[in-house]
Amino acid sequence: MRGSIRSFVAPLTLAVVLGLPASGAGAYAGVPDPATAPTVIGTTGALVGNWRVTAGSHTGYRVVTRVAFAGAQTIAGRTTAVTGSAQVRLISGRERLTAARFTADLRKATAGDALYDRQAASLLEVSRYPHGAFVLLAPLALPSARALGAGASVTLVGNLTLHGVTRRVIVPAQVVGSTSRLTFTGRIAPLLTDYGIPLVAAGGLARADDRATVDFRVVFVR
Repeated sequence: MRGSIRSFVAPLTLAVVLGLPASGAGAYAGVPDPATAPTVIGTTGALVGNWRVTAGSHTGYRVVTRVAFAGAQTIAGRTTAVTGSAQVRLISGRERLTAARFTADLRKATAGDALYDRQAASLLEVSRYPHGAFVLLAPLALPSARALGAGASVTLVGNLTLHGVTRRVIVPAQVVGSTSRLTFTGRIAPLLTDYGIPLVAAGGLARADDRATVDFRVVFVR
């Protein structure tokens, strides 16, 4: 039976989730405002190489559910079980993120409440679809090392896979870091029905809002 009350994560997987319909919502909180940072494209080659996801990464979800006789409630969960990799190459004199993917283990997502966790696991059918994933589709020109230190706005174009469904998404994000550490953060607002996730559960006693929020913080190191 598909689930109790709605919620989501991802991966992306998300993401890195993971991958979502191009109906994004603002930037992730807690990252330096890139408005004052220069947007010079990196040209030194200092970022070139292979990168891997490390500790400090997470993906999370927030969904509003409405239960008969109980009203609306917001369920927010998070998983730190995130893995992935990335590659930076120097192309035509510019440093570009040419490949990136991250995967979240949705079985390990928690809202800090056992009941909510069971509802989310049932809704997402995590026993059948245990992972969410984001895969970069379009190369991303990276800012200079100086701009990275202050934080800069970027746009990630990729595929998000959730609940066994893959869709192309455009993710407004921020990147901050150095030549040895890159942190990407972002937030988007997908429609659960776009990923085949039913909104009605518990025999019609519970219903989730179609619009959910998915956020991520993915840290890459050499």
